[in-house]
Amino acid sequence: EPLRGAKGQTWECGIRVPGILRWSGHITPGQTIESVASLLDFYPSLLELWNAPTPADRPLDGVSLWSNLHMTSPPLSTPMQRERETLFHYCGSTITAVRQGRYKAHFYTPQWD
Repeated sequence: EPLRGAKGQTWECGIRVPGILRWSGHITPGQTIESVASLLDFYPSLLELWNAPTPADRPLDGVSLWSNLHMTSPPLSTPMQRERETLFHYCGSTITAVRQGRYKAHFYTPQWD
């Protein structure tokens, strides 16, 4: 059965969007990350790669993706501390869906004209 919805909606077609990570000599090609990932995760991933401190004045919504990837040449000395378990989906300030592990509660999807 095809996935429901369209880009920009909180149904699966709007959320399950492929992403590509490529770093020759470091990331093993042809992998799939099975855990929930988000663009929110790029900033913490870069902070960990650069060995930069996490800002102390605000919490980060993302988590580093490095421990989810098979590396041919690990650039990091320490693995990620946690994986994302919950991801909230918003339309503006309205929570439209929540993903917890393999489950998702869907509350509302915007109607685009």
